[in-house]
Amino acid sequence: MHVHAAKATATDSLKAELVKTVTRLNSAQEADDPTLQASLLQLVRQLEAANPTPRPAESDLINGRWALLYTLPDSAKGDVQRSPLNTALAAAYDFFYKNVPIIAGSAVGRKADSRQTVKARGQFQTFDTKRGWVGNQARFEAFGKEGVINVDGPAQVTPTQAGERITATFKEAELKWGSLRVPFAIGVFSPSGYIDTLYLDEDLRISKGDKGSIFVARRAEKQ
Repeated sequence: MHVHAAKATATDSLKAELVKTVTRLNSAQEADDPTLQASLLQLVRQLEAANPTPRPAESDLINGRWALLYTLPDSAKGDVQRSPLNTALAAAYDFFYKNVPIIAGSAVGRKADSRQTVKARGQFQTFDTKRGWVGNQARFEAFGKEGVINVDGPAQVTPTQAGERITATFKEAELKWGSLRVPFAIGVFSPSGYIDTLYLDEDLRISKGDKGSIFVARRAEKQ
């Protein structure tokens, strides 16, 4: 077997194990288990060392729509730090809580509890480095109606030695639920941050945020 083929096979095995571990972490039985989180962090580090895409933030592969599979702290301990996106989402939920109190109290996250009024339907991120833009989306369902929170803003590749960083400033946010459309003027707060992409290929992206959290995402279909 050629060295390149052997390396590709080893990387595929790591990716398969990572997806398996994430699936377990997202299950009700093993949700956010510290031992599994530590295993996932080790897999992340192994994949980072095998990253097939030099200067990932500058690669066209980073563009497109990505579905968030899991978020974990860099240390695999403690709470996930709040990102600028989560700050903007929290503001949207504050509005939802005050104006539609009957469906408040169940934030959109990775896991959906059938007993909750609001059920998570996924979080997504779209990069367009040529346009200089990033879009974040949290989808949910409440009382049989689909909803979405969009948080968008300008983004740019930040010059670094490894070419791994994208910096974004979120300017626009909007909540949609049924016929309800609520725009948020978040530009005055200018929530901003960066992510460093540790691993990137055609269907998997692993990034680390400026607060230390690590994000595992797979490429999603366009909408």
